[in-house]
Amino acid sequence: MGNFIDIVAGLYDDRFLLERGCKAYHLYNKKLLFAVPITHKLSVKSSITVQDLQGETVLLIRKGWNEYIDMLREELMANNVKIEDFDMFNITAFNRAVKENIPILTVGGWEDVYPLLRIVYADWHYSIPFGILYSPNPSKQVEKFISALNKLKESKDK
Repeated sequence: MGNFIDIVAGLYDDRFLLERGCKAYHLYNKKLLFAVPITHKLSVKSSITVQDLQGETVLLIRKGWNEYIDMLREELMANNVKIEDFDMFNITAFNRAVKENIPILTVGGWEDVYPLLRIVYADWHYSIPFGILYSPNPSKQVEKFISALNKLKESKDK
């Protein structure tokens, strides 16, 4: 970050920023949801609860990847939801969900991430920060961009 890549939009928490040596400009929070294979019984629901997931197996990105996902993990485990981990949000993880007919964690805005998965909204308040990630020593262009974002936010807040 800062050498070959100026900015990236993405999900993060404080640990992620520290490990990757970058800063974030927070845009908004994305709600944590599940993408459910279209053949799974929960795919017909318009919204799911933790109780709907009791006794089910779900795929979550590995423990420790993000503190906000880990909070959801704790509640799911406390409510008899079996969790299997995956390493990274990628096509391999989504293929696994469909092949094994298991709901997979996702976020709002990824409704079209995979054609055989359907986003089912959740009846909870778990979310994850989303923003612009950039170097702690940004280039002049990146500084101008972040400054422009700040000005835009200030004008909206007035």
